[in-house]
Amino acid sequence: MSKEIINGKIDNTVLGYEDHGIFTFSIGIDMGGLYQGFGGYPLDCKQHKPDDIRPGTSYGMEVIIRIVRAVGVDSWEKLKGSYCRVCRKDGMLVAIGHIVEDKWFDIKEFSEAWERGERIPA
Repeated sequence: MSKEIINGKIDNTVLGYEDHGIFTFSIGIDMGGLYQGFGGYPLDCKQHKPDDIRPGTSYGMEVIIRIVRAVGVDSWEKLKGSYCRVCRKDGMLVAIGHIVEDKWFDIKEFSEAWERGERIPA
């Protein structure tokens, strides 16, 4: 498994509904000649009936908080224009971090722990 840490600049963010009605996020990162998105995880959960609205989740809120903290800003809106580091494994961005400090958010690790009922300290 190849792993690399790359510096980048966040040039786009989306927080909202995608075309299937799933509430999600995406962060576009320019890594100097390489452009890639981080995100796509659902922040809500499945509806109980086909016509129900998908409810928000504590998981989703925690993901947003951890991204903002890792990058070192105090609001989602301030992500755009911020410098960051990303961890890329086998071509996918799996973690986002502060450009200088050793602060990271590994969404795959976090999601897997959450599914097991474990909570990773912030």
